[in-house]
Amino acid sequence: CTVPFNVDRQFKMGSGNNNYGCDNDEIRSAKILKAGKGSVFSVTGRPDGGFGQGRTGVTFKRAILLPITISSFNRSYETADVKVEVSHGGGLDGSISYAYFRPASQQKGKPPVEEASTGP
Repeated sequence: CTVPFNVDRQFKMGSGNNNYGCDNDEIRSAKILKAGKGSVFSVTGRPDGGFGQGRTGVTFKRAILLPITISSFNRSYETADVKVEVSHGGGLDGSISYAYFRPASQQKGKPPVEEASTGP
């Protein structure tokens, strides 16, 4: 699925629950096409968005202008570009049911074009 990363949004995975083509319990990685410094997104295992079945948060430490890949939502790590934090049990690869997106542009009031694309 491909999610525009230009405004705050949150949504449930699965057919009919979002307009981005994001299937429930299928996502295992993400390819970030563009993201502003300070942008964040997180995914959870519960269809109601709760953290009881795991949460993985991704924070962009600098502007992403060339694509980068988050290869797994099961492990915490940090690079010069990104910080990935697994909490509440983790184990979300193939078990993601809800997502939250908060681009830095929304935090500062000017929206650049940003996208995140997820896949198996």
